Amino acid sequence: MWQTISQAVASSTIHLGDAMLIFAQGPSSSAPGVAPATGEAGPAASSGGGAFTQILFFVGIFAVFYFLIIRPQQKQTKQHGSFIESLKVGSRVVTSAGLFGRIVAIDGAQVKLEIADKVVVRVLKRQIAGLEGNAEEAVTSANRGR
Repeated sequence: MWQTISQAVASSTIHLGDAMLIFAQGPSSSAPGVAPATGEAGPAASSGGGAFTQILFFVGIFAVFYFLIIRPQQKQTKQHGSFIESLKVGSRVVTSAGLFGRIVAIDGAQVKLEIADKVVVRVLKRQIAGLEGNAEEAVTSANRGR
């Protein structure tokens, strides 16, 4: 078998079932579809602004991502941050998990919510999605940011 392969390589053609591989043997190769490697630039290599076009394309893609995804998310995060800072004791809120309650104490990054009579839970401030009146909108907005 190795003899057959080495003979086929020597003749620059290998038959593998329906496929046929042709090896070029330098610039004098007369194999169809195989161009000699002379180092000259063909018509495809003379396009000139290829690198500039690629850079411009990637800058355009980044701009689209920035204005459609990154900037609106930053705006929403900033709004939520200002909402969190404006919370006061007695506000009726809903958390991103869907718990409704009234704020009874604010302690740094945590708040204590009264969710039923004499039932108080601690919740992180950033998990408060919005005011109770806008409950459905607030939870949808909070879950969209995840």
